[in-house]
Amino acid sequence: NKRATRIPTIHITAKKKITMVSIIKATPNTSKGLMLFTHKEQFVFENPIRPLKEAIETLKSEYLLGMHWGWYHENQGPVPYIDFHLAGEGTVSFREDIEAPRYTYCSRNFIPEFFIPFNCPIHRDIVTVANPVNSKNMSELIDAVRKALDRGVNLTALLLCPRPIELNGRQWDREFFLKYESILSDQEKRDIELVTPVRTEDDIYPMPFEFIPYLYNSASAFTIFTKKEGECRVISEALLTGTSVI
Repeated sequence: NKRATRIPTIHITAKKKITMVSIIKATPNTSKGLMLFTHKEQFVFENPIRPLKEAIETLKSEYLLGMHWGWYHENQGPVPYIDFHLAGEGTVSFREDIEAPRYTYCSRNFIPEFFIPFNCPIHRDIVTVANPVNSKNMSELIDAVRKALDRGVNLTALLLCPRPIELNGRQWDREFFLKYESILSDQEKRDIELVTPVRTEDDIYPMPFEFIPYLYNSASAFTIFTKKEGECRVISEALLTGTSVI
């Protein structure tokens, strides 16, 4: 929720830091507040070093701590210090011996009100909005585009893929970028447009959020090729604008 209060970044190690912590309810005198972490911060609560443990215990004196699960997890064990969990139905399952309060609210329940249908010209047949990580299977999308073009389909598309400056790490789909450059001609790239705004650790959505509904509305269909997801907010965003989803 972009309106939520953000707490300062807490550096854990040189490689990991908390960036997605939100206060969703302040702490009044009569009750505790609500502080929400994401599944990416799960490591923080498992065997924390003493200063971090003391910090977490201080937080728990003022807040109920929740964890938002944005990706599929199965047979999950306990998460120390976490009081409740937010996840779309089917996103996370816990071991039978784990009692974990769960609510089906997740980020797709807090999509801004400007994701609505509106009249605008249809500029493209398909649009996708996805980080170019392996799980999104963007390489398969390019293969499908290539097959359609080879069959004589007059296809237009916009592939919006926020990416870091360097694709360091095994999670990034480097093959996708190589395929885009090698199997599409310069003429075809004018119709199959790849846009890669540069993201940073502090700004993983480096574009005006209000612009995204226009992209959905200006396309005949939204496509995403993942085999499994969490609550997959972009699907809900596209459906709210009345755009078909494949």
